[in-house]
Amino acid sequence: MIKQCLARIAAADPALQAFQLVLDGELPAGSGPLSGIPVALKDNIDVAGVPTSGGSRLYGGRPATQDADVVRKLRAAGAILIGKTRMQELAFGGWGTNAVFGTPRNPYDLAVHRVPGGSSSGSAVAVAARLVRMAIGTDTGGSVRIPAAVCGVVGLKTTLGQIARDGILPLARSLDTVGPMTTSVADAELLYTVLAGHGAGRAGAVAGTPLRIGTLPDAELAGCDPDVLAALARAMQVLRDRGAELREIALDSSFDTLVEKNGVLIASEGWQAHGDRITAHPNLMDPAVLKRFLRGRDLPARDYAAALNEQIGAQERVPKLFGDLDALLTPTVPMPAIPVADVNEDVLPFNRYTRAVNYLGLCALTIPAGLSRAGLPLGVQLIGLADTERRLLEIGQFLEDGLGRLPPPDLSALGLP
Repeated sequence: MIKQCLARIAAADPALQAFQLVLDGELPAGSGPLSGIPVALKDNIDVAGVPTSGGSRLYGGRPATQDADVVRKLRAAGAILIGKTRMQELAFGGWGTNAVFGTPRNPYDLAVHRVPGGSSSGSAVAVAARLVRMAIGTDTGGSVRIPAAVCGVVGLKTTLGQIARDGILPLARSLDTVGPMTTSVADAELLYTVLAGHGAGRAGAVAGTPLRIGTLPDAELAGCDPDVLAALARAMQVLRDRGAELREIALDSSFDTLVEKNGVLIASEGWQAHGDRITAHPNLMDPAVLKRFLRGRDLPARDYAAALNEQIGAQERVPKLFGDLDALLTPTVPMPAIPVADVNEDVLPFNRYTRAVNYLGLCALTIPAGLSRAGLPLGVQLIGLADTERRLLEIGQFLEDGLGRLPPPDLSALGLP
């Protein structure tokens, strides 16, 4: 399996650019639920003796002194660490572009260089192209779910604290989470269990119990690409066919408002984490990403404190908003992947439905929901209360069974089946 995996990477990655570096795929000493399975790691996760760049020249030469907690768990479960994947610089952005090391190519279009989604861009591309079966990403405002949706794979945003962040380069300490990116819901559950533990998350009584799924009012869907809305409608019908009750919810804050509130925390805490290095070497950074961090530098401390207090209040109101719902169904992103040449770095529309999840302390799962008329992946998102990952995975399995798995991208031009 290792030789096949490395051969596939050698054939495809010069074009796809998913990997920052490839490891030798050394077999672990032990065995476990991931025995012999190659796993890729976002390049903000430490592997002993291997540089962790965070997608930036600010950290590019820093060799890790020890494994991150998630790496130790992967090794103990028998996983093969196959490489470090490319990412948006310092994990701050939703397009997946990287002006420093290069932008991975969305594998569903080999003719046009389209965005892979960010910031866990390389992890999504590697899984979508079947270079690996599983990868690890991090999610501060959508950075697991956005690239997963744009590249047609499953991505789980876990509850803050479910999976340890020791040995992971931070962006925003009040928002950063770790999550699996896989080709199936079953693999996402397997990887989640390894990283979070068997007791993590609350199981949902799905079998034999009618599901109650929240949906968004039309105003929250305004501006979505028609293909995205069609994918959402398909997902809703699958749930109805399985006896689910769909119920429109009333929001006390729009998703667009929560995008902005989340962005304030990311910028401020991102500057706290990286400001000293940025101040010393601003010329080493992508100017677009630098601009986002400078917003955090310029935010008064009292405004940051007020933002944290406001977040606490918003999180306290969420259970009442959800009521007896099992999950809330939304698009994951409002449009399919666009050409890299069309990217406007001053706006981040992919974050529209994802940032609220981090801000409100929730968990979420993105599921592939078909292809656009242009053959590009579409995704839908299930949002649940904190610590309901297992319930989301159960509902996600229902959706996957009804919607079907996406066909893998056609990589025959790269000499691959």
